[in-house]
Amino acid sequence: MSDKYIKILFGVLIMIVPYLLTGTGGINTFLGSGYVINLLLRWASLVIGLLIVMHAFIKHED
Repeated sequence: MSDKYIKILFGVLIMIVPYLLTGTGGINTFLGSGYVINLLLRWASLVIGLLIVMHAFIKHED
């Protein structure tokens, strides 16, 4: 049961962290003004985080 909540927390963290990093400064200072890179990073993290959360729900549904 606790494994499910750990996966959900991990997925939510993956979804949130890039939004915190790509705010003012953050990753922009390392990658230059890479708007496309920031956009891809945010969408990729959102998709990966959602997949982890869905996997946690689907696997433990029985």
